[in-house]
Amino acid sequence: MAVGATQLVGLALGLFAVALWIMYSWRLAVTGVLLFLPVGGVVVYQAWAIGIRAQNRSRGE
Repeated sequence: MAVGATQLVGLALGLFAVALWIMYSWRLAVTGVLLFLPVGGVVVYQAWAIGIRAQNRSRGE
């Protein structure tokens, strides 16, 4: 699950950067990616943590 979430965030980040680049400029695209990166990292981390907790629960029972 964590791998799938990471790939989705990476894909979204790439599309976001390309869209900004086309609409505005490369500087804005770089800024947007840098701003989005921490948010994407938190989302991936939470998805990974939830997956690990679910696996631990299923093993414990």
